[in-house]
Amino acid sequence: MSRVAPTLVPMGDPVAYFQTLARELGVALGIDEAEISDRITSKTQELVDACAPMKAEIGDETVGYLLAQGGEWYLNGISYNAEDGSLSPVAASRWLYEFCGFRAPNIVINDIDEWGITISEELLPSIAADHLFVISSGYSPEEREDAADFLAEAIDNSALWEAIPAVQNDNVYLMNYFSALSFDTASSAIASANEAFDAVS
Repeated sequence: MSRVAPTLVPMGDPVAYFQTLARELGVALGIDEAEISDRITSKTQELVDACAPMKAEIGDETVGYLLAQGGEWYLNGISYNAEDGSLSPVAASRWLYEFCGFRAPNIVINDIDEWGITISEELLPSIAADHLFVISSGYSPEEREDAADFLAEAIDNSALWEAIPAVQNDNVYLMNYFSALSFDTASSAIASANEAFDAVS
């Protein structure tokens, strides 16, 4: 081959994935910078608008984002360190706070630096979120099935799970793994969150 077509591999935070991709593709295609910025602004506003039904219902109450994976609980943070260029489902929580404008519970604000923290079952009540989005996560179908069983066991039998305010008030929203953690995390996750929220509300 005498020539190879340019290849773009956007890396970094999947919440900003559409922004990164739009900018890099726009530059590669010779699109004017102002038009690129306008398209990104329009898409960002679309995501904010998609959050509006949930935001109207939830208001200023606190919202958490919890993964059940590998027999453990993982509470996601607000920010995400993408210095190594990795793509991680942990970043999926950022759409809650960046685009939807939800308020994080104190444990997320005070105790989580960047990605998130693994918490023991004994610490579940410390989440203290008024609303909780939950995903059964895993890298294979078997791992996701195990995570779903782990979550179901907690829902059915854990007094500590019951101590979370969101659980007590029936404000737990079980999200679809694939749409919540896809590459286009923000738009697909918000759509999945709306679906999970509507199923409970």
